[in-house]
Amino acid sequence: MNLPHFTFLLGLIVVACLTYFLHECAHGLAYFYFEIDFDLKLNTIVLQKDDLSLTQFQKSVIYGSGVGFTFLQGVTGFLLVKKGSSNFGFLLLLSAAVFRWAATLQGIWTGSDEIQMSIAMGLPTTFWPLLVSLSFLILVIYSKRKMAVSNQKLFGVSSLFLLVTYLFSLM
Repeated sequence: MNLPHFTFLLGLIVVACLTYFLHECAHGLAYFYFEIDFDLKLNTIVLQKDDLSLTQFQKSVIYGSGVGFTFLQGVTGFLLVKKGSSNFGFLLLLSAAVFRWAATLQGIWTGSDEIQMSIAMGLPTTFWPLLVSLSFLILVIYSKRKMAVSNQKLFGVSSLFLLVTYLFSLM
C-alpha cells in the first residue's frame, strides 16, 4: 500500500465527515442563540418542538449559519492553496464546494439551506444557491489550476467526497 495515497484518502474521509458534522454544529449554535431546544445528532439537528414559529430573521440566521460555516471553510481552504499550494487547503475547499453543490442539487427536490435562506430573506429561491455555487466554482477552478490538478483527479476526488458525504448522511 502506498502510504501517501492512504493518508490522502483518510484525510478526504475525515474532512468530508467533519464538514458535514460542523455544518450541523453551526445550525446548532444558531438554535442555541435563539434558545430553541434541539438535539445535535451526528448528521442532523432534531428539534424538541415540531410546531415552532420562527421569525424571518431567525430562519435567515439558522439556515445561513450552516451555509456560512461551509463557505468560511471553503474560503479558508482557498486561502491556504493561494498562500502555498496546500493539499489540505484544497481538500478543505473541495469538501465544502461539493457539500454545497450537492445541497443545491438536492434542493431541486427537497429544498436546501440556501433555498430556505432565500425564502426567509424574500429573495428569489435561486439567489443564494446560484451565488454560493458559482462562488465555489470560481474558487475551485482557480485552485485546480494553481495546484495543477487534472480534470480526472478533480472529478475522482469530488466523486469520493460526494460518496462519503452521502454515506455519512445515512448514519
